[in-house]
Amino acid sequence: MTSDLSPYPELLWIDLPLLQIDKTYQRSVEGKASQKLINAVAAGFDWALFTPPTICAIEDGKFNVIDGQHRVLAARKRGGIPKLPCYKIDAVSTQQQAAHFTALNQNRVRMHTVDMYHARLAAGESLARKVESACQAAGVRICKAPFQTAQMPPGMTQAVGTLERALQKHPRDAVIRSLKVLKEAHPETTGQLRSRMLEAMIRLYAVNFKDGRDLDDQKLAAVVGANDAYDLEMGARIQHETYGGDTAAGIIDALAEAYNEDQPAEGQILGQI
Repeated sequence: MTSDLSPYPELLWIDLPLLQIDKTYQRSVEGKASQKLINAVAAGFDWALFTPPTICAIEDGKFNVIDGQHRVLAARKRGGIPKLPCYKIDAVSTQQQAAHFTALNQNRVRMHTVDMYHARLAAGESLARKVESACQAAGVRICKAPFQTAQMPPGMTQAVGTLERALQKHPRDAVIRSLKVLKEAHPETTGQLRSRMLEAMIRLYAVNFKDGRDLDDQKLAAVVGANDAYDLEMGARIQHETYGGDTAAGIIDALAEAYNEDQPAEGQILGQI
């Protein structure tokens, strides 16, 4: 641990036109992701959500933006913002600025989907609340911290994005019953409520609901319980690579085939169509 803390920074309000972007070390903002971020920040600009950019003084009374160029460009795009609060540090040379840029962007812990989910839930966001409601109805919990998928505790999932997309596209009952079946099929096995497996299960219910067919949850749980979710996913990936289609479709076909074995015609279910 170094004993040299370097000079104290300054917190200053800087005229927006004085803030420059040095393309020598700054990343390009021409890509779709950067433009989407700039447009989103500009459209929803809120001082309560604004973090001061890190800057350093250069010649002619201007300043280089070391960290926060997307925020600066969003403020320009928004218009009506003459000044920005900034965190001014000492960095004279381009080499020093680039070193600070690298350190600022390396020494960060990326927010995982589950971290964002719990924050969104606490904020009362509608879609997060719908996911929580469906999980509660199924007796499943969203992990409080990210896990490697294979180590995810039984009865827990971190497939937040999959559940959100499903609740926007498919019947809520398809989501709840899929979660219940997966939980009951593997009550003590880690890593079973994984994203691809959930997607496949929900689509399996949805396609049969649409065709006016129902599924026997206990029978499906027995089929699922006879197979490890990881093995099903890997087998479906091989099928996908060989014959086309997606991984979830391969899982659906495997589950439907096993479910329909020795099942009378009127009780059979559809696979991927």
